Amino acid sequence: MPDKYSGVYDGSADLFDGRPVPRGGCHGEVMRRLDRSGEALRRSLKDEAIVPWKLLSDIENTVARTVASDHRYQQVEQRWRDCMSRSGRPYASPADAEGDPRWARSVSITDEEPEQPVTRAEIEAAVADEKCRDEVNLPGMALALHAAYQKEAIKAHATELERVKKLLRIQFKNSSDIARANP
Repeated sequence: MPDKYSGVYDGSADLFDGRPVPRGGCHGEVMRRLDRSGEALRRSLKDEAIVPWKLLSDIENTVARTVASDHRYQQVEQRWRDCMSRSGRPYASPADAEGDPRWARSVSITDEEPEQPVTRAEIEAAVADEKCRDEVNLPGMALALHAAYQKEAIKAHATELERVKKLLRIQFKNSSDIARANP
């Protein structure tokens, strides 16, 4: 977003182009409209600015950190590192292999940086990575641990998740009403 609009978005500006900016900016106004009749639910989530999926994201980030620190995952990842080293590609983690800066040029998300052809070295590293992941069952272990820790997190956050579910339903209804009223 261009800097000149950020005050309108977040409400740090009082006026824009001679017109008053709503309290909390355009974002605040949208959230008030979407939350209409769900204000108490939003307050119960203890954060007026929270978007419902932030709780889900926070839970998933905690689960991911827990999986990464689980000794079973660490053992499988060590076996993956050993396998990759045997293939002549010593990486500290699967994320390091995926994020190798040499491969960054073959993927682009903007027109300003055109993608470069995938190199033979990149293909060979990807094949070795996949072979090693399969050999040590890294995806299977990660999936099993994620599922187990997610179940625990769902139980631990059941009340908040139920509130988020209700708030999302309210926001969906309100957004549908807004869209119907403004074709």
